[in-house]
Amino acid sequence: MPQASFIAPVVGREAELARLSEVLQGARAGEARAVLLAGDAGVGKTRVLDEAGKRAAGAGMTVVVGHCVDLGDVGLPYLPFTEILGVLAADERFSAVVAGHPVAERLLGSGTDAVRDVDGRLRLFEGIAGLLAAVADVAPLLLVLEDLHWADQSSRDLLRFLLGRGVLRRRLAVFASYRADDLHRRHPLRPLLAELVRLPAVERLELRPLPDPEVARLVRALERRPLPETTVRRIVERAEGNAFYAEELLAATDTGPAGCRAGSPTCC
Repeated sequence: MPQASFIAPVVGREAELARLSEVLQGARAGEARAVLLAGDAGVGKTRVLDEAGKRAAGAGMTVVVGHCVDLGDVGLPYLPFTEILGVLAADERFSAVVAGHPVAERLLGSGTDAVRDVDGRLRLFEGIAGLLAAVADVAPLLLVLEDLHWADQSSRDLLRFLLGRGVLRRRLAVFASYRADDLHRRHPLRPLLAELVRLPAVERLELRPLPDPEVARLVRALERRPLPETTVRRIVERAEGNAFYAEELLAATDTGPAGCRAGSPTCC
């Protein structure tokens, strides 16, 4: 009988989650920060942000997520921010606030063709900053930006403006994730990161590979049935601290009496 699906537990990230919880507590008190969450693909950035978002929502914060998508060198302008504004516009708590800021319609309705000149971009950026500040006055706000390494130039410029112009003085926090292993020497995100971490209200938090005992704990937490020690040890060796790899290796492992099936990547 197939097992019911469930969300993987957060294992070995207590220190990182404690720091994010401190930032959220500060945001609710009006002393917010932005956290740039770095880590290799599969190391667990999204899972940590999901858990941080649950904690924020449980404490009464509004959590809104914007996703960056790999659409080539150009991408869609302001994609994660249009997603965020769309969620806020659909929330009846903020309907009056959004209606009072025409900038939302400029992104959600008429598009970005009208804001390509410098003055237009400045008004757009100031409008979005004002809208987010007004939303945070209604309820403390956590903005999550996923996969910043795929952000287009317009989104990077807007993020630079927001973090550099004091929007974090409100009851607002920003968590942004990116793949550290994707940032080659000429990646366009590199200079922005170097600039942002110099700001007093911005910090970088790195998710390193999990220690072997934590990978073993994760594997056992994912599998309801007891696992042979040799199977756990083989998964730990192959995963090299990567939570996603550990889950994939476990999924390819037969936990029957033999401990693993022929051809499984955990068998040799």
